[in-house]
Amino acid sequence: MPLIQWSEELSIGIESIDNQHKKLVAIINNLDDSIKDNHSNIQLKTTFAELEQYTQEHFSYEEKLFEQYGYQDSIEHKRQHAELVVQLVELKEKCDHYQDKSVTKDVMQFLKNWLTYHIMKTDKAYSQFLIAKGVN
Repeated sequence: MPLIQWSEELSIGIESIDNQHKKLVAIINNLDDSIKDNHSNIQLKTTFAELEQYTQEHFSYEEKLFEQYGYQDSIEHKRQHAELVVQLVELKEKCDHYQDKSVTKDVMQFLKNWLTYHIMKTDKAYSQFLIAKGVN
C-alpha cells in the first residue's frame, strides 16, 4: 500500500496543480518504496534529488500564479515554500548520513504529513481565488 493514497479530498480543483501534486505524491511513494525495498543509497539519493527538484518547480509554478493574479496571502505561502525547501535539504542530509530505518521512517512520515497538510489547508486556501481568476 502506498504511503500516500491520492483521493479527491486532496484535489484543490485546479487540474494543473492537482497533476503536480499527484506527481509529488508519486515521487514520495517511490522514495518510500525504495526505503522499504532496501534499495541502494544511490537510488535513494536519486529519488530524493528528484523530489527536491520537482518540489522547487512546483513551488515556482504556484508562486508565478500568485504574482500574476495578485494573491493576497502570497508572502506567507512563499515563506512556507522556502521553509520546506530548507527542511528537504536537511532531511536529505539525514538520510544520506544514517542507515537507521527509524530515521528514514520519520522522514517519510514528515513528508506525508507535510504534503497532505499543505495541500488540504494552505493550497485549498488559494484555490477558489485562482479558480475565480480562470486558472484551471
